[in-house]
Amino acid sequence: MKRRRVVTWQTPDGGRVSICRECERLFEEAGVWPKDWEGNEYATVYHGEHEGHCDTHAAIKVALALELGPTIEVLGTGGTDWTLDEDREWERYGTVLVRIGDVTYEVGAVVGVPEYLRGTARAAGGDMVTPYLDAWFADSSDYESAPGDDGSIGIDPRLYDDLRAALSAAAPRLWQEVRP
Repeated sequence: MKRRRVVTWQTPDGGRVSICRECERLFEEAGVWPKDWEGNEYATVYHGEHEGHCDTHAAIKVALALELGPTIEVLGTGGTDWTLDEDREWERYGTVLVRIGDVTYEVGAVVGVPEYLRGTARAAGGDMVTPYLDAWFADSSDYESAPGDDGSIGIDPRLYDDLRAALSAAAPRLWQEVRP
């Protein structure tokens, strides 16, 4: 996590955000100032300039990517596997490396045959997996807590649908990576 010179700002109800000078300049140029989830502006300096982590740096990168249309690229499976032994025939739940813009995230995802399709897959016989492959999130922490290689944590929720579609499209390739 890159440390920068930041100023910590506070909302009237006590919410805080640390912002680096580069982000302050970008906000000023855009004519906007950050607000919390309830719409309260970070209007008061809580702690003057100090070394810290800029809370808005990654968000600004994501906002710029959204404005330009983000590129989401599924790079491959990550090194973490949480799959339960009884589910291995049908799925792999673990990390997947995803590049959004110039940041690579380690996103949690399930790749395999969704449970509601397993009966159909069994009845069809033959290749019971490939025609039914998909990818999905076990829960929101899979993308909300995804670490980025730039030190950021979490993927902007506005990218959820595009991220889910990219993972789904990559499911056959990801499945091949985890199946020798």
